[in-house]
Parts: sequence; structure tokens; C-alpha cells
Amino acid sequence: MKTNLKNTVLTALIASVLVLGFLPMISTMTGQENHETYESLNEEKNEIYESMNEENNEIYESPNEENNEIYESPNEENNETYEIYGRKYLGEWDDDEWIYEEGLEGWNIILKQEENDDWVEIANTTTDEYGRYNFTDLSSGEYRVYEELKENWKQVYPTDPEYHSVSLPGGEGREYKFVNAEDYEIYGRKYLWEYQDGEWFYEEGLEGWNIILKQEENDDWVEIANTTTDEYGRYHFTDLSSGEYRVYEELKENWKQVYPTDPEYHSVSLPGGEGREYKFVNARNETPLTPGYWKTHSEYGPAGYDETWDEIGEYGEDTEFFLSEQSYIEVLWTPPRGGNAYYILAHAYIAAELNFLNGVYAPSEIRDAFDEATYLFEEYTPEEVGRWRGNQGQRQDFIELAGILDDFNNGHYHY
Repeated sequence: MKTNLKNTVLTALIASVLVLGFLPMISTMTGQENHETYESLNEEKNEIYESMNEENNEIYESPNEENNEIYESPNEENNETYEIYGRKYLGEWDDDEWIYEEGLEGWNIILKQEENDDWVEIANTTTDEYGRYNFTDLSSGEYRVYEELKENWKQVYPTDPEYHSVSLPGGEGREYKFVNAEDYEIYGRKYLWEYQDGEWFYEEGLEGWNIILKQEENDDWVEIANTTTDEYGRYHFTDLSSGEYRVYEELKENWKQVYPTDPEYHSVSLPGGEGREYKFVNARNETPLTPGYWKTHSEYGPAGYDETWDEIGEYGEDTEFFLSEQSYIEVLWTPPRGGNAYYILAHAYIAAELNFLNGVYAPSEIRDAFDEATYLFEEYTPEEVGRWRGNQGQRQDFIELAGILDDFNNGHYHY
């Protein structure tokens, strides 16, 4: 038993020595391993840490970049300003279209923006010597550009609506133009052409006549307006643009247009032709009557009285006829015995004058013949002319003028 105990103790002692001898080695080995593992872990951690840091940095920087872009984008938009500009032109109508080149100075241009469902003026400016205008330092939004219309002008462009709608951004960089034309007027009067007290004249206006305004379109003159003369014979057309116009009258039955003739209309150029009266003169165009009618329709009969005799002079048919020492009606009833050229012409002359007074239109050749006859009656008596035979004196002048006036009285010059 002592031997077994001794062996056991010895075995334990050897084991202890062996264990103690190997511990440093184990420790060294384990330490190296642990150290390698630690370093490996540390390196891994560093890599992970750096990777995370890089990732975090990327994640951190990316939103910042995005945020910066998002942040800066509104700032850039908010900070960016825009301009609205344009020009005002003088419009002229030519060859069926508006042309414009010349700028208009001193016109007020208005800028509006919507506010509480209403468009409110936020700025205004005046066109320069070339017609130019501009509004600067404008932010994004919706705008309208208007012009302030002047008296006697009209807006040709834009129309319907008469303003420019501008969206910013998007609508910048283009010219917003206005085109205007002067508002012209053509006016005139219609007169009665009449014979009175030995003279032809026009003074009385004619009411209720249709006046027509035409303008050229596709090589044809087309009616664009019409109006009716007032109680004084006046008419006018307003709101007219520059261009070429013609003014006509609508002729009534049994009337003659005395003026204008050849052509029977007025040509008017605007501008240039404004500010003057374009008149029309008309004469009644009744049927002329012969000496036989007039001598039988006086107060002395035998036919009914024609009131035209009242206009021949203060005493009607009893008015003295020039140097004859006879009244008008007495001259008419005196036959031209012996071919007295005085009475031949006097009969035609008296009938012609009564026809004038009765509203028969007399063309210029009739008026001229009548005026020449008047001169002869102011110079000669029936006795003087009665002594002429053949071509003596001015007998042939009396005969020739009597023939012209007689043709008129018989309707050969009726228009």
C-alpha cells in the first residue's frame, strides 16, 4: 500500500510538472492565436467601420446633395427674374391687310396680375420714341398686358381679347405687340339743286337719303356701311381706319345727281382726306312742259292754275319781262309776227324758266343757253329785234338759242 501511495504521489507530481512546463507554451500559442484573432477582428471591425463610415458618408452626403439641390432649386427659381417686353405700332390698312412698321410714342401700357379672382394693375409704363416698352424684375406667374386706348384711335391687335396673356417662365423672350390705327370720320351733306330768282344754287339739305360707304376687297368695291341723311341733309361715317374709300348715294326716282359726276362718287383716302365735307347735290327731274302748257295754266286760264307761276317774280305771271314793257303772260300770248326772233326766243325762254322752277333738271348746255338768252333780253327790245331780217344783227343768235331751249322744253334733254 505504501508502494501504491508512493506511485500515486509520483504520478501526480510528474503530471503537475508536465502541466506547468507546457503552460507557457500553451499560453504563448494561445496568446499568438488570440492576438491574431484580435488583430483579425480589429481589422475586420476597422473595415466594417470604415465601410460603414464610407457608406454613412455616402448616405449622409447624398441626401445633403439632394437636399442642396432641392433647396437650391427653389432658391434659383425664386431668385430668377423675368422680363415682358413689346412694341406699339401704327397700323395702316393696305391691300386687304394691316401693315405696321412705325412705332407709336407716349402710349400707356399696363401690367396686371390675378389677385382674389380679379386682375389688378401692378405696373405701368410708357412707350418710348420707337414704341417700345418693357417690364422687368418679374417673378414666375400669370400676367396680362393691356394698353390704354386714346381718343380717336382703335386697337387693331390684339383683339378678342384685347390683351396679351403671359405665363412666366415660358412666355419670356418674345415681343408682345399692340397695333393701333387712327379712328377717322367721313362726313358730308346732301343738297337740293334749285333755280330761284334767276340763279342756280344749293342751300337746302335733303333728308332721308341713303348714303353708302364702300371699300376695296379682292379688286371689287364692297359696301361696308350705309347711313341716312338727317333733317339738314347731313351724314357721317365714324370709326374708320386708314385706307381707300368711296362714298355713293342711292338715287331716288325722278331725281338727278348734279354733283359729283364722272364719277358719281367721292374717292377718299384716309389719312389725308379727313376733315372736309363730301357733298352730294341733287335736282328734281320732273318732266318739262311746253310754252303752250304754261300760257294756258296761269291765273287767266283757260286751264287750271299752276302755282309755279308764283315763283317767277313778285307779281307772278304779271311780272314785267325785261325791256318788253309786257308781262310774262302777255309775251307768251304774243305771236312772233313777221318772224320776230325776240318772241320766238322769249316763248322758249319763259317756258324753260318755269320748268326750272318746277324742278326740271337743266344740264349745263341748257343753263348756258339760258344765260346767253338772258344777256340778249337785257340788251334788246322786241322792236329792235323785230327790225332785223335774215342774218342782220344778232337775229341768228336769238333763233339758235330758241332752238336749244325749245328742245329742252320738249323733253329732248330730259335725264
